[in-house]
Amino acid sequence: MGVVLNNAIWKAVEQYGVIGSRFILQLFLARLLAPEDFGAIAICSIFISLVDVFIQNGIAVALVQQKHVDEKKYNSVYYFSLLLATVIYVLIFVFSGMLADFFNIPILENLLRIILICIFPNSYSSILYSILRRNLQFKKVFISTITSTIIAGTIAIILAINEFGVWTLVIEVLINSVLTAITLGVIVKWYPKLQFSLKSLREVLDFGWKVFLTNIVDELFFEIRTILIGKFYSPATLSFYSRGKQFPNLVIRSINGSLMAVLLPVFSRNNENKPLLRNLTRQSIVLSSTLIFPILTLLAISAPTIIEVLLTDKWLPCVPFLQLMCIYYSSWIITTTNIQLLYGFGNSKKVLQLQTIRKIVDLIIIVFTIRISIDALVWGEVIISIIYIPVYLHYSGKNIDYKVLSQIKDIAPVLIFCTIEAITVKFLCLIELPLIISLLFQILGAVTVYLLLMYIFKYEGLCLLVNKMKKV
Repeated sequence: MGVVLNNAIWKAVEQYGVIGSRFILQLFLARLLAPEDFGAIAICSIFISLVDVFIQNGIAVALVQQKHVDEKKYNSVYYFSLLLATVIYVLIFVFSGMLADFFNIPILENLLRIILICIFPNSYSSILYSILRRNLQFKKVFISTITSTIIAGTIAIILAINEFGVWTLVIEVLINSVLTAITLGVIVKWYPKLQFSLKSLREVLDFGWKVFLTNIVDELFFEIRTILIGKFYSPATLSFYSRGKQFPNLVIRSINGSLMAVLLPVFSRNNENKPLLRNLTRQSIVLSSTLIFPILTLLAISAPTIIEVLLTDKWLPCVPFLQLMCIYYSSWIITTTNIQLLYGFGNSKKVLQLQTIRKIVDLIIIVFTIRISIDALVWGEVIISIIYIPVYLHYSGKNIDYKVLSQIKDIAPVLIFCTIEAITVKFLCLIELPLIISLLFQILGAVTVYLLLMYIFKYEGLCLLVNKMKKV
C-alpha cells in the first residue's frame, strides 16, 4: 500500500497542477465574460471528453493491464490510435456545421474544427503515458504535465487579458497537448518505428474494446445532460450547470482519479492474492472517503460564499447545481474503486454489462425529467448514482469476499463526522462577516471539527493516512 500511496501522491500532484491551472484560467475568464459566453465552451468540452475516451482510455488502459508488452505492441497500438484519431477528426470536421445548428451556437463550428487538432499529439502522448503508468512512474508524468501546463497557461492568461475570449481556451488546449507530447517524448525516449502486427493489436483490443465501450457509454451518458440542457434550455442555464459540476469535479478527479490510476496496475499484478486485494481495496476506500467526503461537504454548504468570492454574484444561480453535484460525485469514491478491482481481475465484460444496464435506467429517468425542469433532471442524476452503489459493491466484493455491509460500515464514521461538519459550517454561514473572512471562518471551522472528531474517536482513516504519509 506504501507504493500505491506514494505514486498516488505524485499522480495527485500532477492532476492538481493540470486541472488546477485550467480551473484558475476558467475563474479568470468567468469574471471577464457573461455566463452566456460559456455555452460554446461547455459543448466543446463534451467532444474533447468523448475523443479522449477513443484515444486515451480503452486502448491505453489495455496496455497498462497487459502483463507483457513489447516494442511491436506499442507501435501497433500507436498507429491504430493515429488512424482512429484521423477518422474521428474528419467526421467531426464534416458535421461541425450541423452541430453548430443543433445547439444554435454559430461559433461552435470553427471552435470544434480547431480545438480537436489536439487529438493527434494526444495519440502519441497516450502511448508514452501508458509506458510510465505501467511502471508507476508518475513523478515523470508530473514533470511533463506541469511544464506544459505552466507554459500553456501563461500564454492563455496573456490572451485572455487581450480579449481573445473563448479562443483563449482553444489555444491553451492545443499548446498544452503539443508540449505534453514533446516533453513526454524527451523523458520516455520512445519514438514510433515502422512496425505493425495485427496479432499484437488483437491481444490489446481483446481487453481494450470492452474498456472502450464501457468508457464511451459512461462518458456519453455523463455528458448527455449537458447536451440536452444545451438543446432545450438557454446557454446561460447550460453555463450554470457546467460551472456547478466544475468545482466538485476538480476535487474528485484530482484526489480519487489519481488513486484510481495507481490501483489498476497494482490490482492487475496481484489478482491471484485475494487477501491482499481485499486489504488494498478496503484501505483505498477508507483513505479516499476520509479525504474527499469532508471536502465535498464543505464545498456544498459553503457554495454561496465560494461562488460569490471567486466568480462574483452573477454566477450564484450555479449554487444549487454545485450542491447536488457534490452528492453525485461522492458516489464515485466507492464505485470507481470497485470498478478498478473488476478491471484488475480482467472482468471488463462485467463492468460493461453493469454500466450498460445503469445507463438504460439513467436514460429512462432523463426522458421523464428533461421536460419537467432542469432541477428534476439533475436530481435524477444524483438519485441513480446513489441507488447503483450497492450493485457495484456486490459484484466486485464477491471476488475478494468484501461484502456490501462491510464496505458501508468502513465509511460510516466519515459520514457521521461530515454531518457534524456540515452543521458547524451552516451555523458559521449565518454569522454576518465580510465575504472573504466568512469563507475563511467556514473553512477553518470545517477542518477543525472534522480533524478533532477523527482524533477523538481514533478513526482508522486518520491513522492510516498519517502512517502512510510517514513512509512516503
